[in-house]
Formats: sequence, C-alpha cells, structure tokens
Amino acid sequence: MRQTLKSLFIFLVAAIVFASAFLPGEAAAAPASVKWGGITVKKGVVGKVTAVKETTLVKIEKNKLKTIKKIKKGSVYAVYSTKKLSKTTWYNVGSGHNVKKDSRVKYTAVPKEVLAKLNPPSTGLTKVGMVTDVGGVDDKSFNQSTWEGLSKFGKDTGVHFAYKQSKTDADYAKNLEALTKDRYGLIFGVGYLLHEPISSIAIKNKKGKYAIVDSYVNQPNVASVVFKEHEASFLAGVVAGLKTETNNVGFIGGIQSSMIKAYEAGFVAGVKAVNPSAEVAIQYAGSFGAPDKGQAIASAMYSAGSDIIYHASGGTGNGVFAAAKQLKMKDPSQNIWVIGVDRDQHYEGMVKVDGKEYNVTLTSALKKVDVAVYDIASRTKKGQFPGGKAISYGIAENGVDVATANLDYNTIKKVEEYKKKVKSGEIKVPHN
Repeated sequence: MRQTLKSLFIFLVAAIVFASAFLPGEAAAAPASVKWGGITVKKGVVGKVTAVKETTLVKIEKNKLKTIKKIKKGSVYAVYSTKKLSKTTWYNVGSGHNVKKDSRVKYTAVPKEVLAKLNPPSTGLTKVGMVTDVGGVDDKSFNQSTWEGLSKFGKDTGVHFAYKQSKTDADYAKNLEALTKDRYGLIFGVGYLLHEPISSIAIKNKKGKYAIVDSYVNQPNVASVVFKEHEASFLAGVVAGLKTETNNVGFIGGIQSSMIKAYEAGFVAGVKAVNPSAEVAIQYAGSFGAPDKGQAIASAMYSAGSDIIYHASGGTGNGVFAAAKQLKMKDPSQNIWVIGVDRDQHYEGMVKVDGKEYNVTLTSALKKVDVAVYDIASRTKKGQFPGGKAISYGIAENGVDVATANLDYNTIKKVEEYKKKVKSGEIKVPHN
C-alpha cells in the first residue's frame, strides 16, 4: 500500500559524536534548510535521537526508542518516499509531520556538501568585546548602542561579551591591547577617535579581527561599519516637509565636508519629496564644537521663519537646542522644533515652562549602530568576517531610521511609505 506524504523530508545528524568540540557559543549559526535536488533538507529529529550515541533511525514504541536502521556515524539521511516498516507511529518527524503506521519509507544519503551548509565548521568565536571612547558605555549615543548590539548578540548566541571603558584618549590603545591579549575573537572600537588605535593594533596583530564603528580603517583584518547618512537625513526631511507650518525649514551643518554635505542633500531631497514648495535655509557653523555659534545661527533662522531645524553639527547642535528651548520658554504655544542627528536626541529637547514639561525635539535621524554591530558579529561567527571592507548600512539594511516618539500616526505612516520607495529603488536618495 502506497501513500503520498506531503513535504516529508528529514535528515538525521550524528548526535553527541563530536559534542565536546562544540562548546556553547562556538558553533556557527546555520540556515534552517538547504535545497538539494528536489528535496528540502531540514534540521530535525525523530523521537529523541540526540540520546542515541550513533546516528540511528528510530521509532517510538511504548515511550521507548527502538532502532529501525543504523547508519554510519556522521552520515545524514533524508526520507523522500515510503516503504512499509511497522505498525508503530513515528512522531515529530522533520518539521513536525507524523508518519502513519504501515507507511513505506525509503532513505537516501545527503551529500557532505549539503551537510556542510547546514552545519558549518566552528569559527572558534567565543568572546567579543568593545572599547568605548571617552563618552562611556552609557553615553546615550554610539557607545551605548554598540554595547546594546553586542549584549544582544552575546545573549542570543552564548558568546561571552565584555567592554573596556576609556576614560582618556590614552586608554584606547591600552584597552585594545588588553582585549587582544585576552584572545577576544572580535573587538569593536567606537567612533573616529579610535581610528588610529584600531589601525595600529590591526597592523601589530594581523591574526586578530577588529571592527570600527562610524569610521573607516584600511586594513585587511578590520571591518569598517559605516552608515548611509543621506538616507537617514532623507527620512528626517520627509518629517520636516510634512510638519512645517511656515513652509520654511533649516539645515545647520558643522564643517563643510562630503559627509556633512550628504546629510544636507538627503534632508533637502526628503523635504522636497513631500512638500515641493517648502524653502530650506542652509548654513554651516565651520565647527563641530561651537554651541554659541550654533545658537546664533539657529536663532536667526527661527526669526526668519523657519519652524524646524535639522542639525548635523555635533556639539554645535547643543546651541541649536538651546535656541529652540529659549523660544519655547518665551511662548510655549509656538511650535518650534529641532531634528536631532545620529542618535535619538529626545532628551536634549526637554524643557519645563511654569512647571509643565515640553519637548522641542521633533524627531532624530538615527544610525542604528546596535543592528550593525549585531550583524558584523553574526557574520564573524559564521566564518564570514568582512575584513578590509566598509559595510554600509542604510534603509534597506535596517541601519538608519528616524525616532518616532513625537510623531503622529499619519506622519509615521508616510515615513514608512517613503522607506519602502527607497528600498524598492523607486527613489534614489542623493548624497551630494
């Protein structure tokens, strides 16, 4: 009696044979299934095959394992048709299908190359670490986001994770040396301040694996994590174009450079995409550390009619927030906004007037450092460390976004619409 079984394909893996070689956190992540000919080979078990010391096809009878067919250690077999074997029901076969009694079962060996895809060799990645810049691990910025990504990766995989706090610039090299000496398999440095220290230690320890966040180091054993700032800025522009009440918004940059011009270009494109008639005032402070100048420029822009200002100016942006909060304190009813940059600057926008709390941060263009760090660590664990490359994260990679705490439903919905257009290629965001 022949019976067609729907999508019944299993493979059985040798259990416990080399268990000691795969300690928690070392085994590389593998795909859930691999196509092989007309068969989808999936990871699965029959009964409690992991309790059997050599690879064996088993059945369950009165809650006990009974051998149907022994297979050579290390072999993997898949069921692809049927042959009558017994009157006993099999349970938990493959992806959860049951094989009825009197089924006919036939076996075929799965080639080693297919098995290799499902069970890639261990990369030996047991420890990942990071070195902060002087901002500290709880800086509400890149250090904190890097640590969040690293922590999640460690908890998800069992890989040990740790950080070294840098209190001064002199600590960067010392902390990198300490993690390297302790044999951390992947070490992250956070921010451009660690550019030279990462480059130096990578040259000195060519077998080590390093990654730098938001900078680029041209060494074969360094992965550079960079972001598509223009795409994040585009989304910020979409928000500004939708929310402006004066049809006049502003952009304040730090020092003119190709990178900051990318912020400007993306922002202007986003504004014009949803509000072609809106005006965009643009000015550069000539510094990333001049809050007084930032405040003066912002005050002039607000006075000239801009009700929303997006800054890409580092510490100069503190002055932009100061200008907006000052105006809010004078007249809490007016809608004066700042759009933050790189991280969620909601906190910087908080202001209290007559005991009532307000916030002048409309949104922030976000670099999702945690997502990027998790991805680089995952690639490394799979044996795919992208050394010598700059890995760029944008909208398609879920690497940039905007904060939504102060946005209404319709604005968020519109942002999502434009994210899809960028992902699909319908919109190409300019970067200069």
